[in-house]
Amino acid sequence: RPGDRGRTAYPLRVQTGCDEACSYCIVPSTRGPSRSRPVPEVLEDVRRLAAAGFKELWLTGVHLGSYGRDLRPSCALLDLLVALDRQAESLDVTFRLSSIEPMDCGDDVLELVAASPRFVPHLHLPLQHASDRMLQAMRRPYSAAGFRMLVRRARDHMPDAAIGTDLIVGFPGETERDFEEQVSALGDLPLTHVHVFPYSDRPGTEASRLPSKVAGAEVRRRAEHLRAIGRELTRRFVQSQVGHERSALTLEDGSVALTDNYMKVRIAPSRVGRERLALTREDGTVALTDDHMKARIAPSRVGRERLALTREDGAVAPTDDHMKVRIAGGRTRNERVLVKIVSVNPLWGEVVA
Repeated sequence: RPGDRGRTAYPLRVQTGCDEACSYCIVPSTRGPSRSRPVPEVLEDVRRLAAAGFKELWLTGVHLGSYGRDLRPSCALLDLLVALDRQAESLDVTFRLSSIEPMDCGDDVLELVAASPRFVPHLHLPLQHASDRMLQAMRRPYSAAGFRMLVRRARDHMPDAAIGTDLIVGFPGETERDFEEQVSALGDLPLTHVHVFPYSDRPGTEASRLPSKVAGAEVRRRAEHLRAIGRELTRRFVQSQVGHERSALTLEDGSVALTDNYMKVRIAPSRVGRERLALTREDGTVALTDDHMKARIAPSRVGRERLALTREDGAVAPTDDHMKVRIAGGRTRNERVLVKIVSVNPLWGEVVA
């Protein structure tokens, strides 16, 4: 159920394992070859999770883009997405793609995600490095130029989408020139968030045996430089969203919402300051207010509950026996709301509907 183990959106695994041979990665030897779950099995899970109350499902996999290649008959990730899109027409559920490799994200996937209201405008496309020399050493099957074209096509399809990436810094043999290619690429691409991973050897991988290791202090310096650029990209993106209204899903106690384009926004509780509450009486269907009005109320409260006059933003209430209590704002997690972005720092939104 939503809320169990802190989950509001549910990570739905549709694939595991990997057949790629990235030189720095140990996953193929620990997770085995790519294995996909059949489409009917995934669709049944979606029905079950929607019935349990989940409104957002994250499609996950070790190599999500390879989905279906191992099935008989074989299929592709697009086939799964089309099936999910059709099924979700009758369900109150949306889908978010987890990381998808650049070579697996074709125009057909971009067009479906952009056109369907059941897929949120969010892509995570791991570049790993902007130097073709480094990509070759990493055994990544695409070029930096190809990645640039992909990100720009994604932005053309979805002007307000969140588009993130992963970068590895300090890979063996990385020169200052290679690093500057990273810096230049970040400044040139319409990305919204960047995950930076300082390289470290994984025993048993090809990369761990490569010469020309980059000194630890230099790796840390380069990583911080890229993270600073990433923070600025995120700031610019959030600033561009001020005044926009976005579909969102409430989290935690209902005072935070995750927008469809991956911004975690603080929103006001649904109770406002100066609401009059009371001390319930009898069987809980009668309440005596602080200004001596005896009011009939819905029978959801039990007798002798202590209530109060809300203060501040409605999330704090001093009780009649002088306890200052933080209360839920009347909005709970897992509500679908429409949020208007009103400020950047702090990131704050106004619930429109």
